[in-house]
Amino acid sequence: MQSHRRSLSRLLAAVLSTVAAAGSASSQTVQSSHKLADYVSTVKDLSETVRVVQSDTAQLARIGSDFGATYTLKTMHMMYLQPDRLRLDGNSPTRGTALMLLNGSIRYVDIPRFKIHLTENLEKSSSRRQSTLELEGILSPDTLTYLTGTYVRTEMLDGGQSEVFDLHYTGSQSQQHFLVWVDDRTRITVKRQWFDADKHLKATFSYDQPKEVSPGVWLPTRLQVQNSEGAIAAVIALEDVKVNTGLMPDLFNIPS
Repeated sequence: MQSHRRSLSRLLAAVLSTVAAAGSASSQTVQSSHKLADYVSTVKDLSETVRVVQSDTAQLARIGSDFGATYTLKTMHMMYLQPDRLRLDGNSPTRGTALMLLNGSIRYVDIPRFKIHLTENLEKSSSRRQSTLELEGILSPDTLTYLTGTYVRTEMLDGGQSEVFDLHYTGSQSQQHFLVWVDDRTRITVKRQWFDADKHLKATFSYDQPKEVSPGVWLPTRLQVQNSEGAIAAVIALEDVKVNTGLMPDLFNIPS
C-alpha cells in the first residue's frame, strides 16, 4: 500500500511538474532582463484541460521509475489561483478518480480506489513542491520565496531571444536544479531542463505553439517531453484555456 501511495502521489505531482509555461508580455515589445523577478506574471487565475496525446512507457521509465505512471491519466482538468493554489482533477479506468490540491505548502492527495487520503506539509521539503513555474511557467512572488534563479546567458531559441536562468531550491538539501529558457517577447518558458543532484540531465520539456489567450497573456498549446537521451517520451496538448475568470478560493480548500 505504501508503494501505491508513493507512486500515485508522484503521479499527480509529476503531471503538475510537466505541464509548463505561461506568461504575460506586450505582443510588440521585447524587454529583456537578467533578473528572474522581472518575469513575474500578471495572471491571477487559470483553468485548462491537460490531454496526453502521445506517451511511450519505456522512454518515460528512463526519466524515473514512477514517471510513466504520470501519463495513465490521459485527460485532467487543472486550476490555479494566486497565491500558490493549485487543483488537479483526473480519472482513469484503472485508477479511478484522483484529486490533488495544493494550498501554499500544504498538499492533499485523494485517490479513493487505492484508499489514499494524504495531507502533507512541504514547507521544509521545497523540492517536492509544485510551483506555478513548473505548472505553467508562471512566476509568482510566492514561488520566489523558495526558488532562486541565477542568470546564465542570453540565447536565440526557435527564432526568438531567450534569457537562460539556473534555478535552485532555497535552503533545501536537494541539489536537483533546472535550466529555463524564458522568451523575451512572450514571457513564456519555451524550454526547461531538469538535472538531478549529480548534475545529470533527467528530462527536457519543450513548450511549443504559443498562443495569446488574452491580451498580453501567452500560453503554449503543446508540450513535448524528452528523456536524457533525447527520445520523445510524451506529448501533451493544453486546451480550453481560460485566464482571470475569478475562480472561487473554496475550490482549493484542503479538507480537514
